[in-house]
Amino acid sequence: MLNNDIQKLVNIFREESQYFDSNFLFERKLRPIQDMFSRYEFLQWFSQSIDALKEQNDCDILLKLPLLIRGIVDFSIDVTEDHEGIYNYKQQIIQVNYLAFNGQTQNALELLASTETPEGIKEKIIIDKTDRASWSSTNPIFLDCLYKKMVKQGYSPNHIVLGGHGAYRAGLMFATMLGINNIHTIRCSLHKMDDKGPILPEYEKKSLGDKLRGSTVLIYEEDVECGRSIESLKKLVMEFEPKEIKTATSQTKAPRKTDFYGFHCGSFF
Repeated sequence: MLNNDIQKLVNIFREESQYFDSNFLFERKLRPIQDMFSRYEFLQWFSQSIDALKEQNDCDILLKLPLLIRGIVDFSIDVTEDHEGIYNYKQQIIQVNYLAFNGQTQNALELLASTETPEGIKEKIIIDKTDRASWSSTNPIFLDCLYKKMVKQGYSPNHIVLGGHGAYRAGLMFATMLGINNIHTIRCSLHKMDDKGPILPEYEKKSLGDKLRGSTVLIYEEDVECGRSIESLKKLVMEFEPKEIKTATSQTKAPRKTDFYGFHCGSFF
């Protein structure tokens, strides 16, 4: 039941990704799948996640690959050695995801297989907590509306920063719509991880700063409630002196807190 329903969802995302004009897709097809899927929580070892992906179909790969980003982001915060290697591995995992979300699943798996996993992370536990708000942010109607607003205003970022664990799946979908493969992460998970603000290891700041300095940057969070998280992310990214910086979200309760949003809602549910 789970695989069949998610397969329908992925078919909609991948085969009809350029045709989001009707609410019919979400109300009749996506919402029932969203309500069902939001009850699930994944808990597994990082190494087991990689091994399992080799046997999955395309739909499971798209749903589970972002978990690897979650695992490496959490691991990178506490690691005490091989900082450069861990950072490069995270960026490689992000590119694996980007290929998959662009429909190049086989190429993504080949790149994943050719990438050596650092020993320390293999026993990292990945927890994908149930979050209906984050899941509903992958609604293609929200993402398409967000995309059209950005295009209308002529904003074309060349880097995208994903904040918080819930932003990875929807953010990767949005990055592929924008054609941006310069994708970065800064953990700012105020609710799931009880972060007090953005967390970026010191050893990553120089690398990220070198990339973002003088660039056009978009900060994406999947949903914005009061704006505290995305504002703190913007404050941190501004330290890297980008040429221009904008913020975006799929859905928001506080439309004035971001430059772009897909949907203004009173409730995320």
